[in-house]
Amino acid sequence: MEAKLSILFYGKTTKKTSDGKLSIYMRVTIDGHRFEAATNSSIEQAKWQAGAGKAKGNTEEARTINVHLEVFRRKAYDYRQELLMEGEPFTIDTFKSKWLGLGDCPFTLMEVIRNHNKDIEQLIGKEYVKST
Repeated sequence: MEAKLSILFYGKTTKKTSDGKLSIYMRVTIDGHRFEAATNSSIEQAKWQAGAGKAKGNTEEARTINVHLEVFRRKAYDYRQELLMEGEPFTIDTFKSKWLGLGDCPFTLMEVIRNHNKDIEQLIGKEYVKST
């Protein structure tokens, strides 16, 4: 059975900006487990349509915010598709790891340093001297 994905945008009244605007957050729910992320957008409370999860009106500000939120929604669906294509289970943990950019790092810092030192050792006598 496929995991159910739900995406909601809401204005957080407890996280108002210094000029009194609502901070807009995205909540992703996968099989009853939630993950919240800031969208880095803000709007006046009177211009926010809570039921629809978007900005009211047809002003430039409203269109810009709504497009920005749609990009976030599309990104969430794209990550879902990527996880399914990779054969990974679609859970809140795998989604959160993908969203935050966490995952298997192919190299550690020490491996990068060792590879760099090997490359430099091969160049001793050609372009570098041992003291380099």
